[in-house]
Amino acid sequence: EKNYHTILAERGKTLSGGQQQRLAIARALVKKAPILVMDEATSSLDAISESKIKDAIKGLQSKVTQIIIAHRLSTIEHADRIIYIEKGIKLAEGSKDELLKTCAEFKYMWEHYHRSENLKKTSV
Repeated sequence: EKNYHTILAERGKTLSGGQQQRLAIARALVKKAPILVMDEATSSLDAISESKIKDAIKGLQSKVTQIIIAHRLSTIEHADRIIYIEKGIKLAEGSKDELLKTCAEFKYMWEHYHRSENLKKTSV
């Protein structure tokens, strides 16, 4: 691995999807923009990189406004506000705890996610 001396093709064509994603996130963090919009920020990442990105996102929580678009519940677990959308329609809005109490669809998805995560942990 050449690190800083790696030659990149135009628009990062020689990088993997995960590498392109990490580079885009790093650029956004270095820029220190007051608003950070992340669309599926961890979708192409391996588990280690995903964990590092989630830690970085969590560390920025009080410093910048973040708009995170995600399918992975673990990505939004610490969000102040969640807008739950299904088939393009907003069904609910609130904190994770509020949605667990007031939105049956979100609660079902949350419980299903955590059941499958627990199964993964016990099967290893």
